[in-house]
This record gives sequence, structure tokens and C-alpha cells, in this order.
Amino acid sequence: MFLANGYTFPDALAGGAFAGRVGAPLYVVPSDCVPHGVLDSIAAENVPWVTLLGGPASLTPDMAALKPCAS
Repeated sequence: MFLANGYTFPDALAGGAFAGRVGAPLYVVPSDCVPHGVLDSIAAENVPWVTLLGGPASLTPDMAALKPCAS
């Protein structure tokens, strides 16, 4: 599974091609948290790994830690 920030589209654009190539889902998320629906998918699909697309300017440590979004 891949996660990319929805506000800096180049990471998601390039990652989308690779995710499609390897048959893995790509979720576009906020830079500072992971929506509950995405976390539910991670748990339901028993995802063995999550790859974050983007650097510290795009993704915060909270997002990297898979912190749930407040709402």
C-alpha cells in the first residue's frame, strides 16, 4: 500500500504509476494524519507494508506514524 499527500500531487502522480505496476493501492491523504477509512483498509486487507511517497516537506511525522485524523 502507498500513501501520498493530496496537496502535492507530483508524489501521488509518480507513485500512482508504480502502485499500478505492482498491483498495490495508493491512497491520497492529508499531510498530517491518516483518515479512518484508510486505516480500516490497512487492517482489513492485512497490509504487510505501507510506503510513504514524499519527503518531510509533504508528510509530517504524525502521518508517517499513521496517526488517525480527528474526524
